[in-house]
Amino acid sequence: MKIYSGSYMITAYYQIDTRRLIGGREMNGYSIESLTGELVKIPALSHLAPEMLFGKIPFFSDVVPDMLQRISRKTLIRIFSGGDVVCRHGMFNEYFHIILSGTAAAFIPTEENPRYELYSLGPNDFFGEEILFSREPRENSIIARDRLLTLALAPDDIKMLMEGNENIRSLLDQNYISRKLRKDLRSVPVFSHLNDNLFEEVLALASLESCRKGETVFREKDFGDAFYLIRTGEVEIFRSRKKNDTLISILGEGEFFGEMALLTSELRNGTVVVSSDADLVKISRDDFLNLISRDSSVSRQLSSVVDERRRTSEEAMSNPHMPFINQRLIILNRMINRHLDILSQCAIETEKGSALLATLPGSRYPYVYPRDSACASRFLYQLTLTPIKAGNTAFRLLSEIARFILNCQRADGYWGQRYGIKGEDKGIYRQEDNVAHGVTILCRYLLAAHRQGKSIPDLDRYIDSISRGAAFARNNYYRNEIHLFFSTTSIHESAIEEGYSIWVNFAYLLMLRLIEKVCLVYHIGDRFPEDMSLKAGFEATLDKVFSIGDRYVRRLRPEGIADLRPDITLLSPFFFNTGMEDDWFRDNDIFRRSVEFLSDNLWDPDLGMLQRYLPFIEDPDTHIHAGNGPWIQYTAMLAQYYYHTGDLEKGDGIMNRIDSYQSREGHLCEHLTTPERFFEFKRLEWIPGHDYEKEFEDKILVPGLPYDHIVEELNHMKNAYAHIEEQITAGGPKKFISFATPLMWSHAEYAMALLMKAKKELERYSYTLG
Repeated sequence: MKIYSGSYMITAYYQIDTRRLIGGREMNGYSIESLTGELVKIPALSHLAPEMLFGKIPFFSDVVPDMLQRISRKTLIRIFSGGDVVCRHGMFNEYFHIILSGTAAAFIPTEENPRYELYSLGPNDFFGEEILFSREPRENSIIARDRLLTLALAPDDIKMLMEGNENIRSLLDQNYISRKLRKDLRSVPVFSHLNDNLFEEVLALASLESCRKGETVFREKDFGDAFYLIRTGEVEIFRSRKKNDTLISILGEGEFFGEMALLTSELRNGTVVVSSDADLVKISRDDFLNLISRDSSVSRQLSSVVDERRRTSEEAMSNPHMPFINQRLIILNRMINRHLDILSQCAIETEKGSALLATLPGSRYPYVYPRDSACASRFLYQLTLTPIKAGNTAFRLLSEIARFILNCQRADGYWGQRYGIKGEDKGIYRQEDNVAHGVTILCRYLLAAHRQGKSIPDLDRYIDSISRGAAFARNNYYRNEIHLFFSTTSIHESAIEEGYSIWVNFAYLLMLRLIEKVCLVYHIGDRFPEDMSLKAGFEATLDKVFSIGDRYVRRLRPEGIADLRPDITLLSPFFFNTGMEDDWFRDNDIFRRSVEFLSDNLWDPDLGMLQRYLPFIEDPDTHIHAGNGPWIQYTAMLAQYYYHTGDLEKGDGIMNRIDSYQSREGHLCEHLTTPERFFEFKRLEWIPGHDYEKEFEDKILVPGLPYDHIVEELNHMKNAYAHIEEQITAGGPKKFISFATPLMWSHAEYAMALLMKAKKELERYSYTLG
């Protein structure tokens, strides 16, 4: 019996084309039991039993036939093409896979590489054992290198095999520990650059020590005999001073200690105590010194860490708050990384840069939206200003997003609603704010690069792109008579924003302010005289025009009448005026009353959190997208406002409400609704065609839009609604339905809220975060 890839899987006496055998259907997804049922119809194979198909696979070599027969019912044949993501990090495993043919590799995101290869896999290798040992989501992704054929075992079946077979148990245990340790070490910058051979030596030499809370790892003045890496848990470092122990540092997962005594040949300069149960990777003194003597990159990394720790130790001896500040930064880094990881997963690397999709590849939204990318760039830029490690990842991601957006721009300076991963324009709606968003992304990248002393390839091309974008907006959207930008649609994708909206105009104010900053740091003011002249009059006009009575208004209609209805865009003066080193936003009574107004009117009575606007479906400009409900990203913006102004209690209350709707992977959706609202939407809007009339009204569409784009969008909508209906009817009663999970933008705004909270908390210790 042989195992083949593609359409040829099994031969017994002679090759059999299984596609022809089963009526031309792809065998992907067949169970071993059902495939056997098809094969026995061939006279020459009538003796086959399900357990016989497992016979030549080494993993099952000593499993009894009865158990093989039992697992055959749910064990599936899976086929993947080269480049397919078989298992995605951050998600929970559904199956345990054994490779029959083809190759794959495991990848993890590191600070410097979003796709760091951890190890390779080939025939008879397996992956997915985490389902047996961990309740956490996957820490790596498995990606097929070429056509990959696997057997996929259900969690209950692989668990049954492990419990009934000591050899399988031992094999799975060893692989899980080895792979976990490999991932943990490679995730640490000091080991990420090691060549493979040297890394394998380190892996073989490292030992694992489990320590309970309160245990002392070593004491001050001890001889330095080992280097330690923290896999899990935390430790506290104390130094004696005038007969008292002073806490000088708190270290957590992924950090290391014990290197200073080894590098300097001095005695231990501190006592290390485990503050929460910890797993430590230990490398002996001799092995450690041998390692750094053979790889200069490790030595350089450690030297910079030693210098930094000496400095922070001195600060801690004079400032008793420093250990707690460092601990808060460690926790913040860990929390931020969870959301930054989602952004990285939504980013597809292309020749033109990173295409930052609205959600994970393969979803209803396989597009790059300049608006969403700009909002993500606000978070990424702010993160680059902080001392936490995630800032390095943020800068790399920001630079690649900017490169992709640069390559999407039309020759005349225009950016549209959305783009495919090849940079092709896939826009449907006019959305006149996107030029502001495109310029904003490029400016943030240039400013971040300048702060970090990074040189920019093709700097002139970026500056030229900014200039063309600003000129396009001036010439096409700006109305000189009233110093405002006109729009048909923007953030809501409907004519509910037609006229002069607060969102669009504050987006352009931010654009002009960022251009001014770029001009200052790159000394190119002479290239933007018209934009700086426009900014002077425009900036002076904005607050006066959009504040009517005692609060802001969401827009002026085309004829100049104020639209007084509540809308999340009332947050624009805050949103577009924060996120830089020095914020332009200043809280005042007018803005506070605006926040109270939108909170009072838009807080969802059933689900909590902010709706976009009130859902009066009889208004032809009101789109409710499969049932009205709250939107996560806008609710997180409200939390940001409260954190920014120091009201941590209100901010926490909003974030806790958002947390209550996380998926078990920790993913955040775009918006929520209830089953009742969804079916009402179908009955009143979708089936009669009213939703189609609203979504594809001529005046909001891009001029000359190919009808194929409308058909494509309708098909996405139809499939999404059918899937939702299946989910509702298949399970038990559901209190809510979530859309577009995970939404990249929601994670960016949530993470931005975390940064703003941490900034306020650390101000209590006279520490400035960024």
